[in-house]
Amino acid sequence: MSMIARMIRSKALVRHGINWADMGAAPIITEALVRSMTAIQRLWKLLKGRYSRLALTSSRQLAEHGDTHCWYAEMQQWFESHGISIHALPPFQYSLDYPHLNMTKVEKNRVS
Repeated sequence: MSMIARMIRSKALVRHGINWADMGAAPIITEALVRSMTAIQRLWKLLKGRYSRLALTSSRQLAEHGDTHCWYAEMQQWFESHGISIHALPPFQYSLDYPHLNMTKVEKNRVS
């Protein structure tokens, strides 16, 4: 971040979030939420016999039975802390085969 601050010649007292906004970058939490949503939706679209899908399904079952330390329960709690339900993730309109997915500014604003 200090390298970017030097490149755009901002003062040392300027907060990092302001520099990110000047560059048009989304907040890191928004990127984390989008990538997590993408990963979960990608897992749900796998065939039912794949190990990754089986792991997601078993983690969800553990969470439904009250286990709070499984991956699914922790992700559910993290999404809810940001006002998003893991059971009703927003529809994903891009190809899941594309290696890097960029959202439009309007979509980023909806998430954050």
